[in-house]
Order: sequence, then C-alpha cells, then structure tokens
Amino acid sequence: MPPISRSSWYPLILLALDAVATAVSLWVAYFLRFGAGLVPPGGDWDPQVYLLAWPFVVVLLVVCFSFMRLYDYGMKTFDLEIFHRITNAAFIATVLFVLAEFFLRSASYSRALTLLSFVCVVAGVSIGRYHLDLYLTHRKLAGLDIRRVAIIGAGRAAAALAQRIAANPQYGYQVAGFIGENGESCETDRAATQPRLGHLTDFDRLVRSGVADVVIVASPHVSHDDFLKIFQRCEEHFVACKIAPDLFEMLLRDMEVENLEGIPLMHFKETPLQGWNFVLKRLFDIVVSSAVLILSLPVFAVVAILIKLESEGPIFYLQERMGLDGRVFRMIKFRSMRLDAESSGPVWSRDNDPRRTRVGRMIRALNFDELPQLINVILGHMSLVGPRPERPYFIDQFRQHLPRYMARHRVRAGITGWAQVNGLRGNTSITERLKFDLYYVENWSFWMDVKILIMTIWGRGRAPRPAA
Repeated sequence: MPPISRSSWYPLILLALDAVATAVSLWVAYFLRFGAGLVPPGGDWDPQVYLLAWPFVVVLLVVCFSFMRLYDYGMKTFDLEIFHRITNAAFIATVLFVLAEFFLRSASYSRALTLLSFVCVVAGVSIGRYHLDLYLTHRKLAGLDIRRVAIIGAGRAAAALAQRIAANPQYGYQVAGFIGENGESCETDRAATQPRLGHLTDFDRLVRSGVADVVIVASPHVSHDDFLKIFQRCEEHFVACKIAPDLFEMLLRDMEVENLEGIPLMHFKETPLQGWNFVLKRLFDIVVSSAVLILSLPVFAVVAILIKLESEGPIFYLQERMGLDGRVFRMIKFRSMRLDAESSGPVWSRDNDPRRTRVGRMIRALNFDELPQLINVILGHMSLVGPRPERPYFIDQFRQHLPRYMARHRVRAGITGWAQVNGLRGNTSITERLKFDLYYVENWSFWMDVKILIMTIWGRGRAPRPAA
C-alpha cells in the first residue's frame, strides 16, 4: 500500500481539507467584522446576503487553489512555496470577487470583510495544511508510510546519500541496501550498516523480488546503456527510479528534481495523469460511463436475446487483460465467437474471422460487443480513454523486444485510445501503436480525452476495428 501522500486520492483529501478550512475562515472573518467588533460597524449589512455568497466564494477559492497547482501529484503538503501559492490564489479570488460585485451589482459587501476574508483564508488554509504535514511527518518518524530505497553504487556519493537518508527519516525513505557496480571502492561497507543487496548484474532478479520501492543511481561509473536498462526494468516492475547529480546531464531537460536536505534527486517526469488529474479523470469516467450504460440497456437486452437465439453458451465473454500498474483483470465483452474459438490457444482475431458467429459479425461491425466494458470502467478496471488492454500472453512477448512497452500501463486501459482514433486498430504495427500510447501517457490532458471521445463517436480512425 503506497504512503498516504503518494496515494492517487491524496489530492482529493487536500481539496476537502482546503474547502473546510476556507469555509471556517470565511465564518471567522464574518465574526471578526460583525460579531467581535474588531472593525467599527458601518452601514446596514444583511447577514442573508453573506450566507448566500458563502458557498460560491468557497468554490471560487478552491478553483483558484487548483489553478495554482496546489493539488498536483507529488506536490508537498506545506512549505514556504505552498504558502506563496495559497496567498496568490486567495488574492486572485479576492480580485475576481470584487470585479463580480462591481459588474453584477446584485448586492453590496463590506470592504473590511473582504480584506479580513483574504487574511483569514490564507491563515486558515496554511494552518490546516501545516498540521496535516505534521501528522504525515509523525507517521514517517513512527515507521509508517515508508518507501524502501535501493542505492546503486558503492562509493562516497552512495555512502553520503545513505547517511543523509538515515539522518532525515521525516522524508519517509529507508535504505534497504546497496547494489554494487564495477570500478568503485567499497565506501558503503565502512560508512553504512545497510546490507549489500547484490551486484548490478543481479539487478533484474533484485527488482523482481520487490526488495525496494525506489531505486537511486548514485554511481558515476554506470554507463548510459546500463542506466537505460535500469530505468526500463524499474518501469516494467513499477519501481520509481531516481538518479543523483552529475549523471547523464543530457537527460536533464526531461527530468524533475526533488530536494533531500540539499541533495537534489533527479527523476524522469511522471505522467500528467496523477494527483488531481487522476481524480478528475476517474470522476468523469464514472459519471459518463454510468449514464451511457443506463441509456444502452435496451441495446444490451436486444444483443443478449440475439446471442442466445443463435447459439448456446454464455452471453458475455470474460477475457484476462492487463491494466493499470500491470494488474490483470477480466474484461467483459458480448460473445461474438463460437465456444471453441480458442481451443488451440490464444490467437489474434482477423478480418472475416471464420470463428465469428453471424450475430458476432453484426455486433462487432457496430462495436456493440465493446459496450459491456462500461462495467469495467465503473469497477475501476478501465477508463473510457486509454491504451487498449492486451492479453498477458501477448504482453510477455511484446515486452521482450519493445523497450518501454510496460510504460503504457502507467494509466488505466481504455475502451478507445489515441492510437485507435489515428487508424492503428486491428492487425497494425505494435511498434507504431506503442508510440501513440506513450504519447498519450506522457501528454495526457482532460481535453485530449474529450477530443478522442469525439473522434471515436464520429468514426475517425475506424478502419479496421480492434482485433482483440
């Protein structure tokens, strides 16, 4: 189970905390203005006006917080930079509120209350996040929410990194051990008590064993080729990979930096589909797929009757596919082939496949056989948009000769995808499909999903349809 602060739902927790802190802060500002007499009263103010505006101001502030990227995946809970972002967001929200009041003229609000609200919101949200950050730090100090680290290297840089991690448990890292590399003195044997996990030649076995959640390369002797192999193996087994300074400067423009008490740890950029974006996409999937599923119930009934009338056997066909983080799930489809279609083992389907039934040919032409996958979306196995899921049998073959193939599983598999709407469907190049899938994973945006759905509905890129 990932640490709380690394959970995909953590941004939603932060959003809820900020919303509550904002609502309470606005009430405190109102009390200070009209109840405590902090500011001399003036004018005739109607409490009902402020009560009606209260929820809208809370929503406005939370939206401004979001635009200031306070809910991005990997963002710290609270520090000086976060405080600056909170202040900027509150200022923008205050300006927007004043402009709305000026142009709409629907009510008159106290200027003193507006200023007090700004101060109270900045203070309240900061205090809330500060205490949440303290709580998370205490969990890490208590040995909870720990991420195990394997350090590649045996020299002074690796030893210094291990000592810095051990001296700062509040970051939630724990050194599991060292992985040796040729050409280095064994400084780690003298400077640290963590065990030697093995040699770089054993890296495949070590990463498969789950000995670490994070791998940090802290050796100047690792070649470019070796590093690329390390990164690929970590990506295949969903282990985070970071590198210490002075390694592979040529890759810096594609990397992000994490500060560990003065030591910068560089790592490849994550997919944008993290944090708040992950939550937004999931909510969109649930709402849209539920609505489409309800509207499609008459189609479900007709297709089910036709399948049962033509042949014996189940209405639905459940097939193992690989999804998010390499997890295997059972994808649901309307059965479009004979019961003995795979009696000789898994094979690719093809155009005019003789194994298809008459009803199967019809529903595949209309893509109706894919409709039950809406259930997979609601259950969280899939998304409306994403790389099409493949069968583990074939993935074991692809990953052997296609570098970074497993990186497409950083996001949920989709009913439709960027490769499919660009014509890469059916018996087309797996290499070309992978390029489109990786582009989607690394450049995701909400509007890209909307664009893909529109292109799918209007039939672009539909020849041929998915083979699997």
